[in-house]
Amino acid sequence: MDTRVEELISAIGKLREFSHSQDDLKQIKLILNRIFPDKDCANFIYTINTDKLPFGCIVFPVFRQNTISDFLITGEVKYVSDYEVEIDSKMFDYGLTDEEVVAVILFNIHNMTASLAPMENVREAIDDFFSDNGNQLIIRSSVQYQAILNLGLVDALNQVSSCLYLPDDVVSD
Repeated sequence: MDTRVEELISAIGKLREFSHSQDDLKQIKLILNRIFPDKDCANFIYTINTDKLPFGCIVFPVFRQNTISDFLITGEVKYVSDYEVEIDSKMFDYGLTDEEVVAVILFNIHNMTASLAPMENVREAIDDFFSDNGNQLIIRSSVQYQAILNLGLVDALNQVSSCLYLPDDVVSD
């Protein structure tokens, strides 16, 4: 096994301890940047979830200014190169091993950043929606909803790239 992945497994194991620190989270971020050298993990967040539904692992694409408006107006799709990762403590509570948690993290990052497919899939879904409903996006009106559109795009990209949203007919090894 690659030593970088072994380091990540060890670093994820430290999150099980109640005394993990911000330095532990920074270390995970640095390891992810070594595993995916052409991408940039801007932040790694560990949420101790005691009272909400589990969310597993979310990879948030970090967009530069105008990316969303370019995407919505021109349909221009770009690679996701900057991202943040947030994992849920319930992944450990449900009995996942450190190796399984790392597998989920790496799968989600890779699927979000390795190709244009997530952006293309979301673009196609948006086009299908407007076509099926005979609607169109009015740019002038949508400017005031930029934050909501950003959130919707991030959520849609997460759903098309996360292992937690795989179709039922996909069998994992």
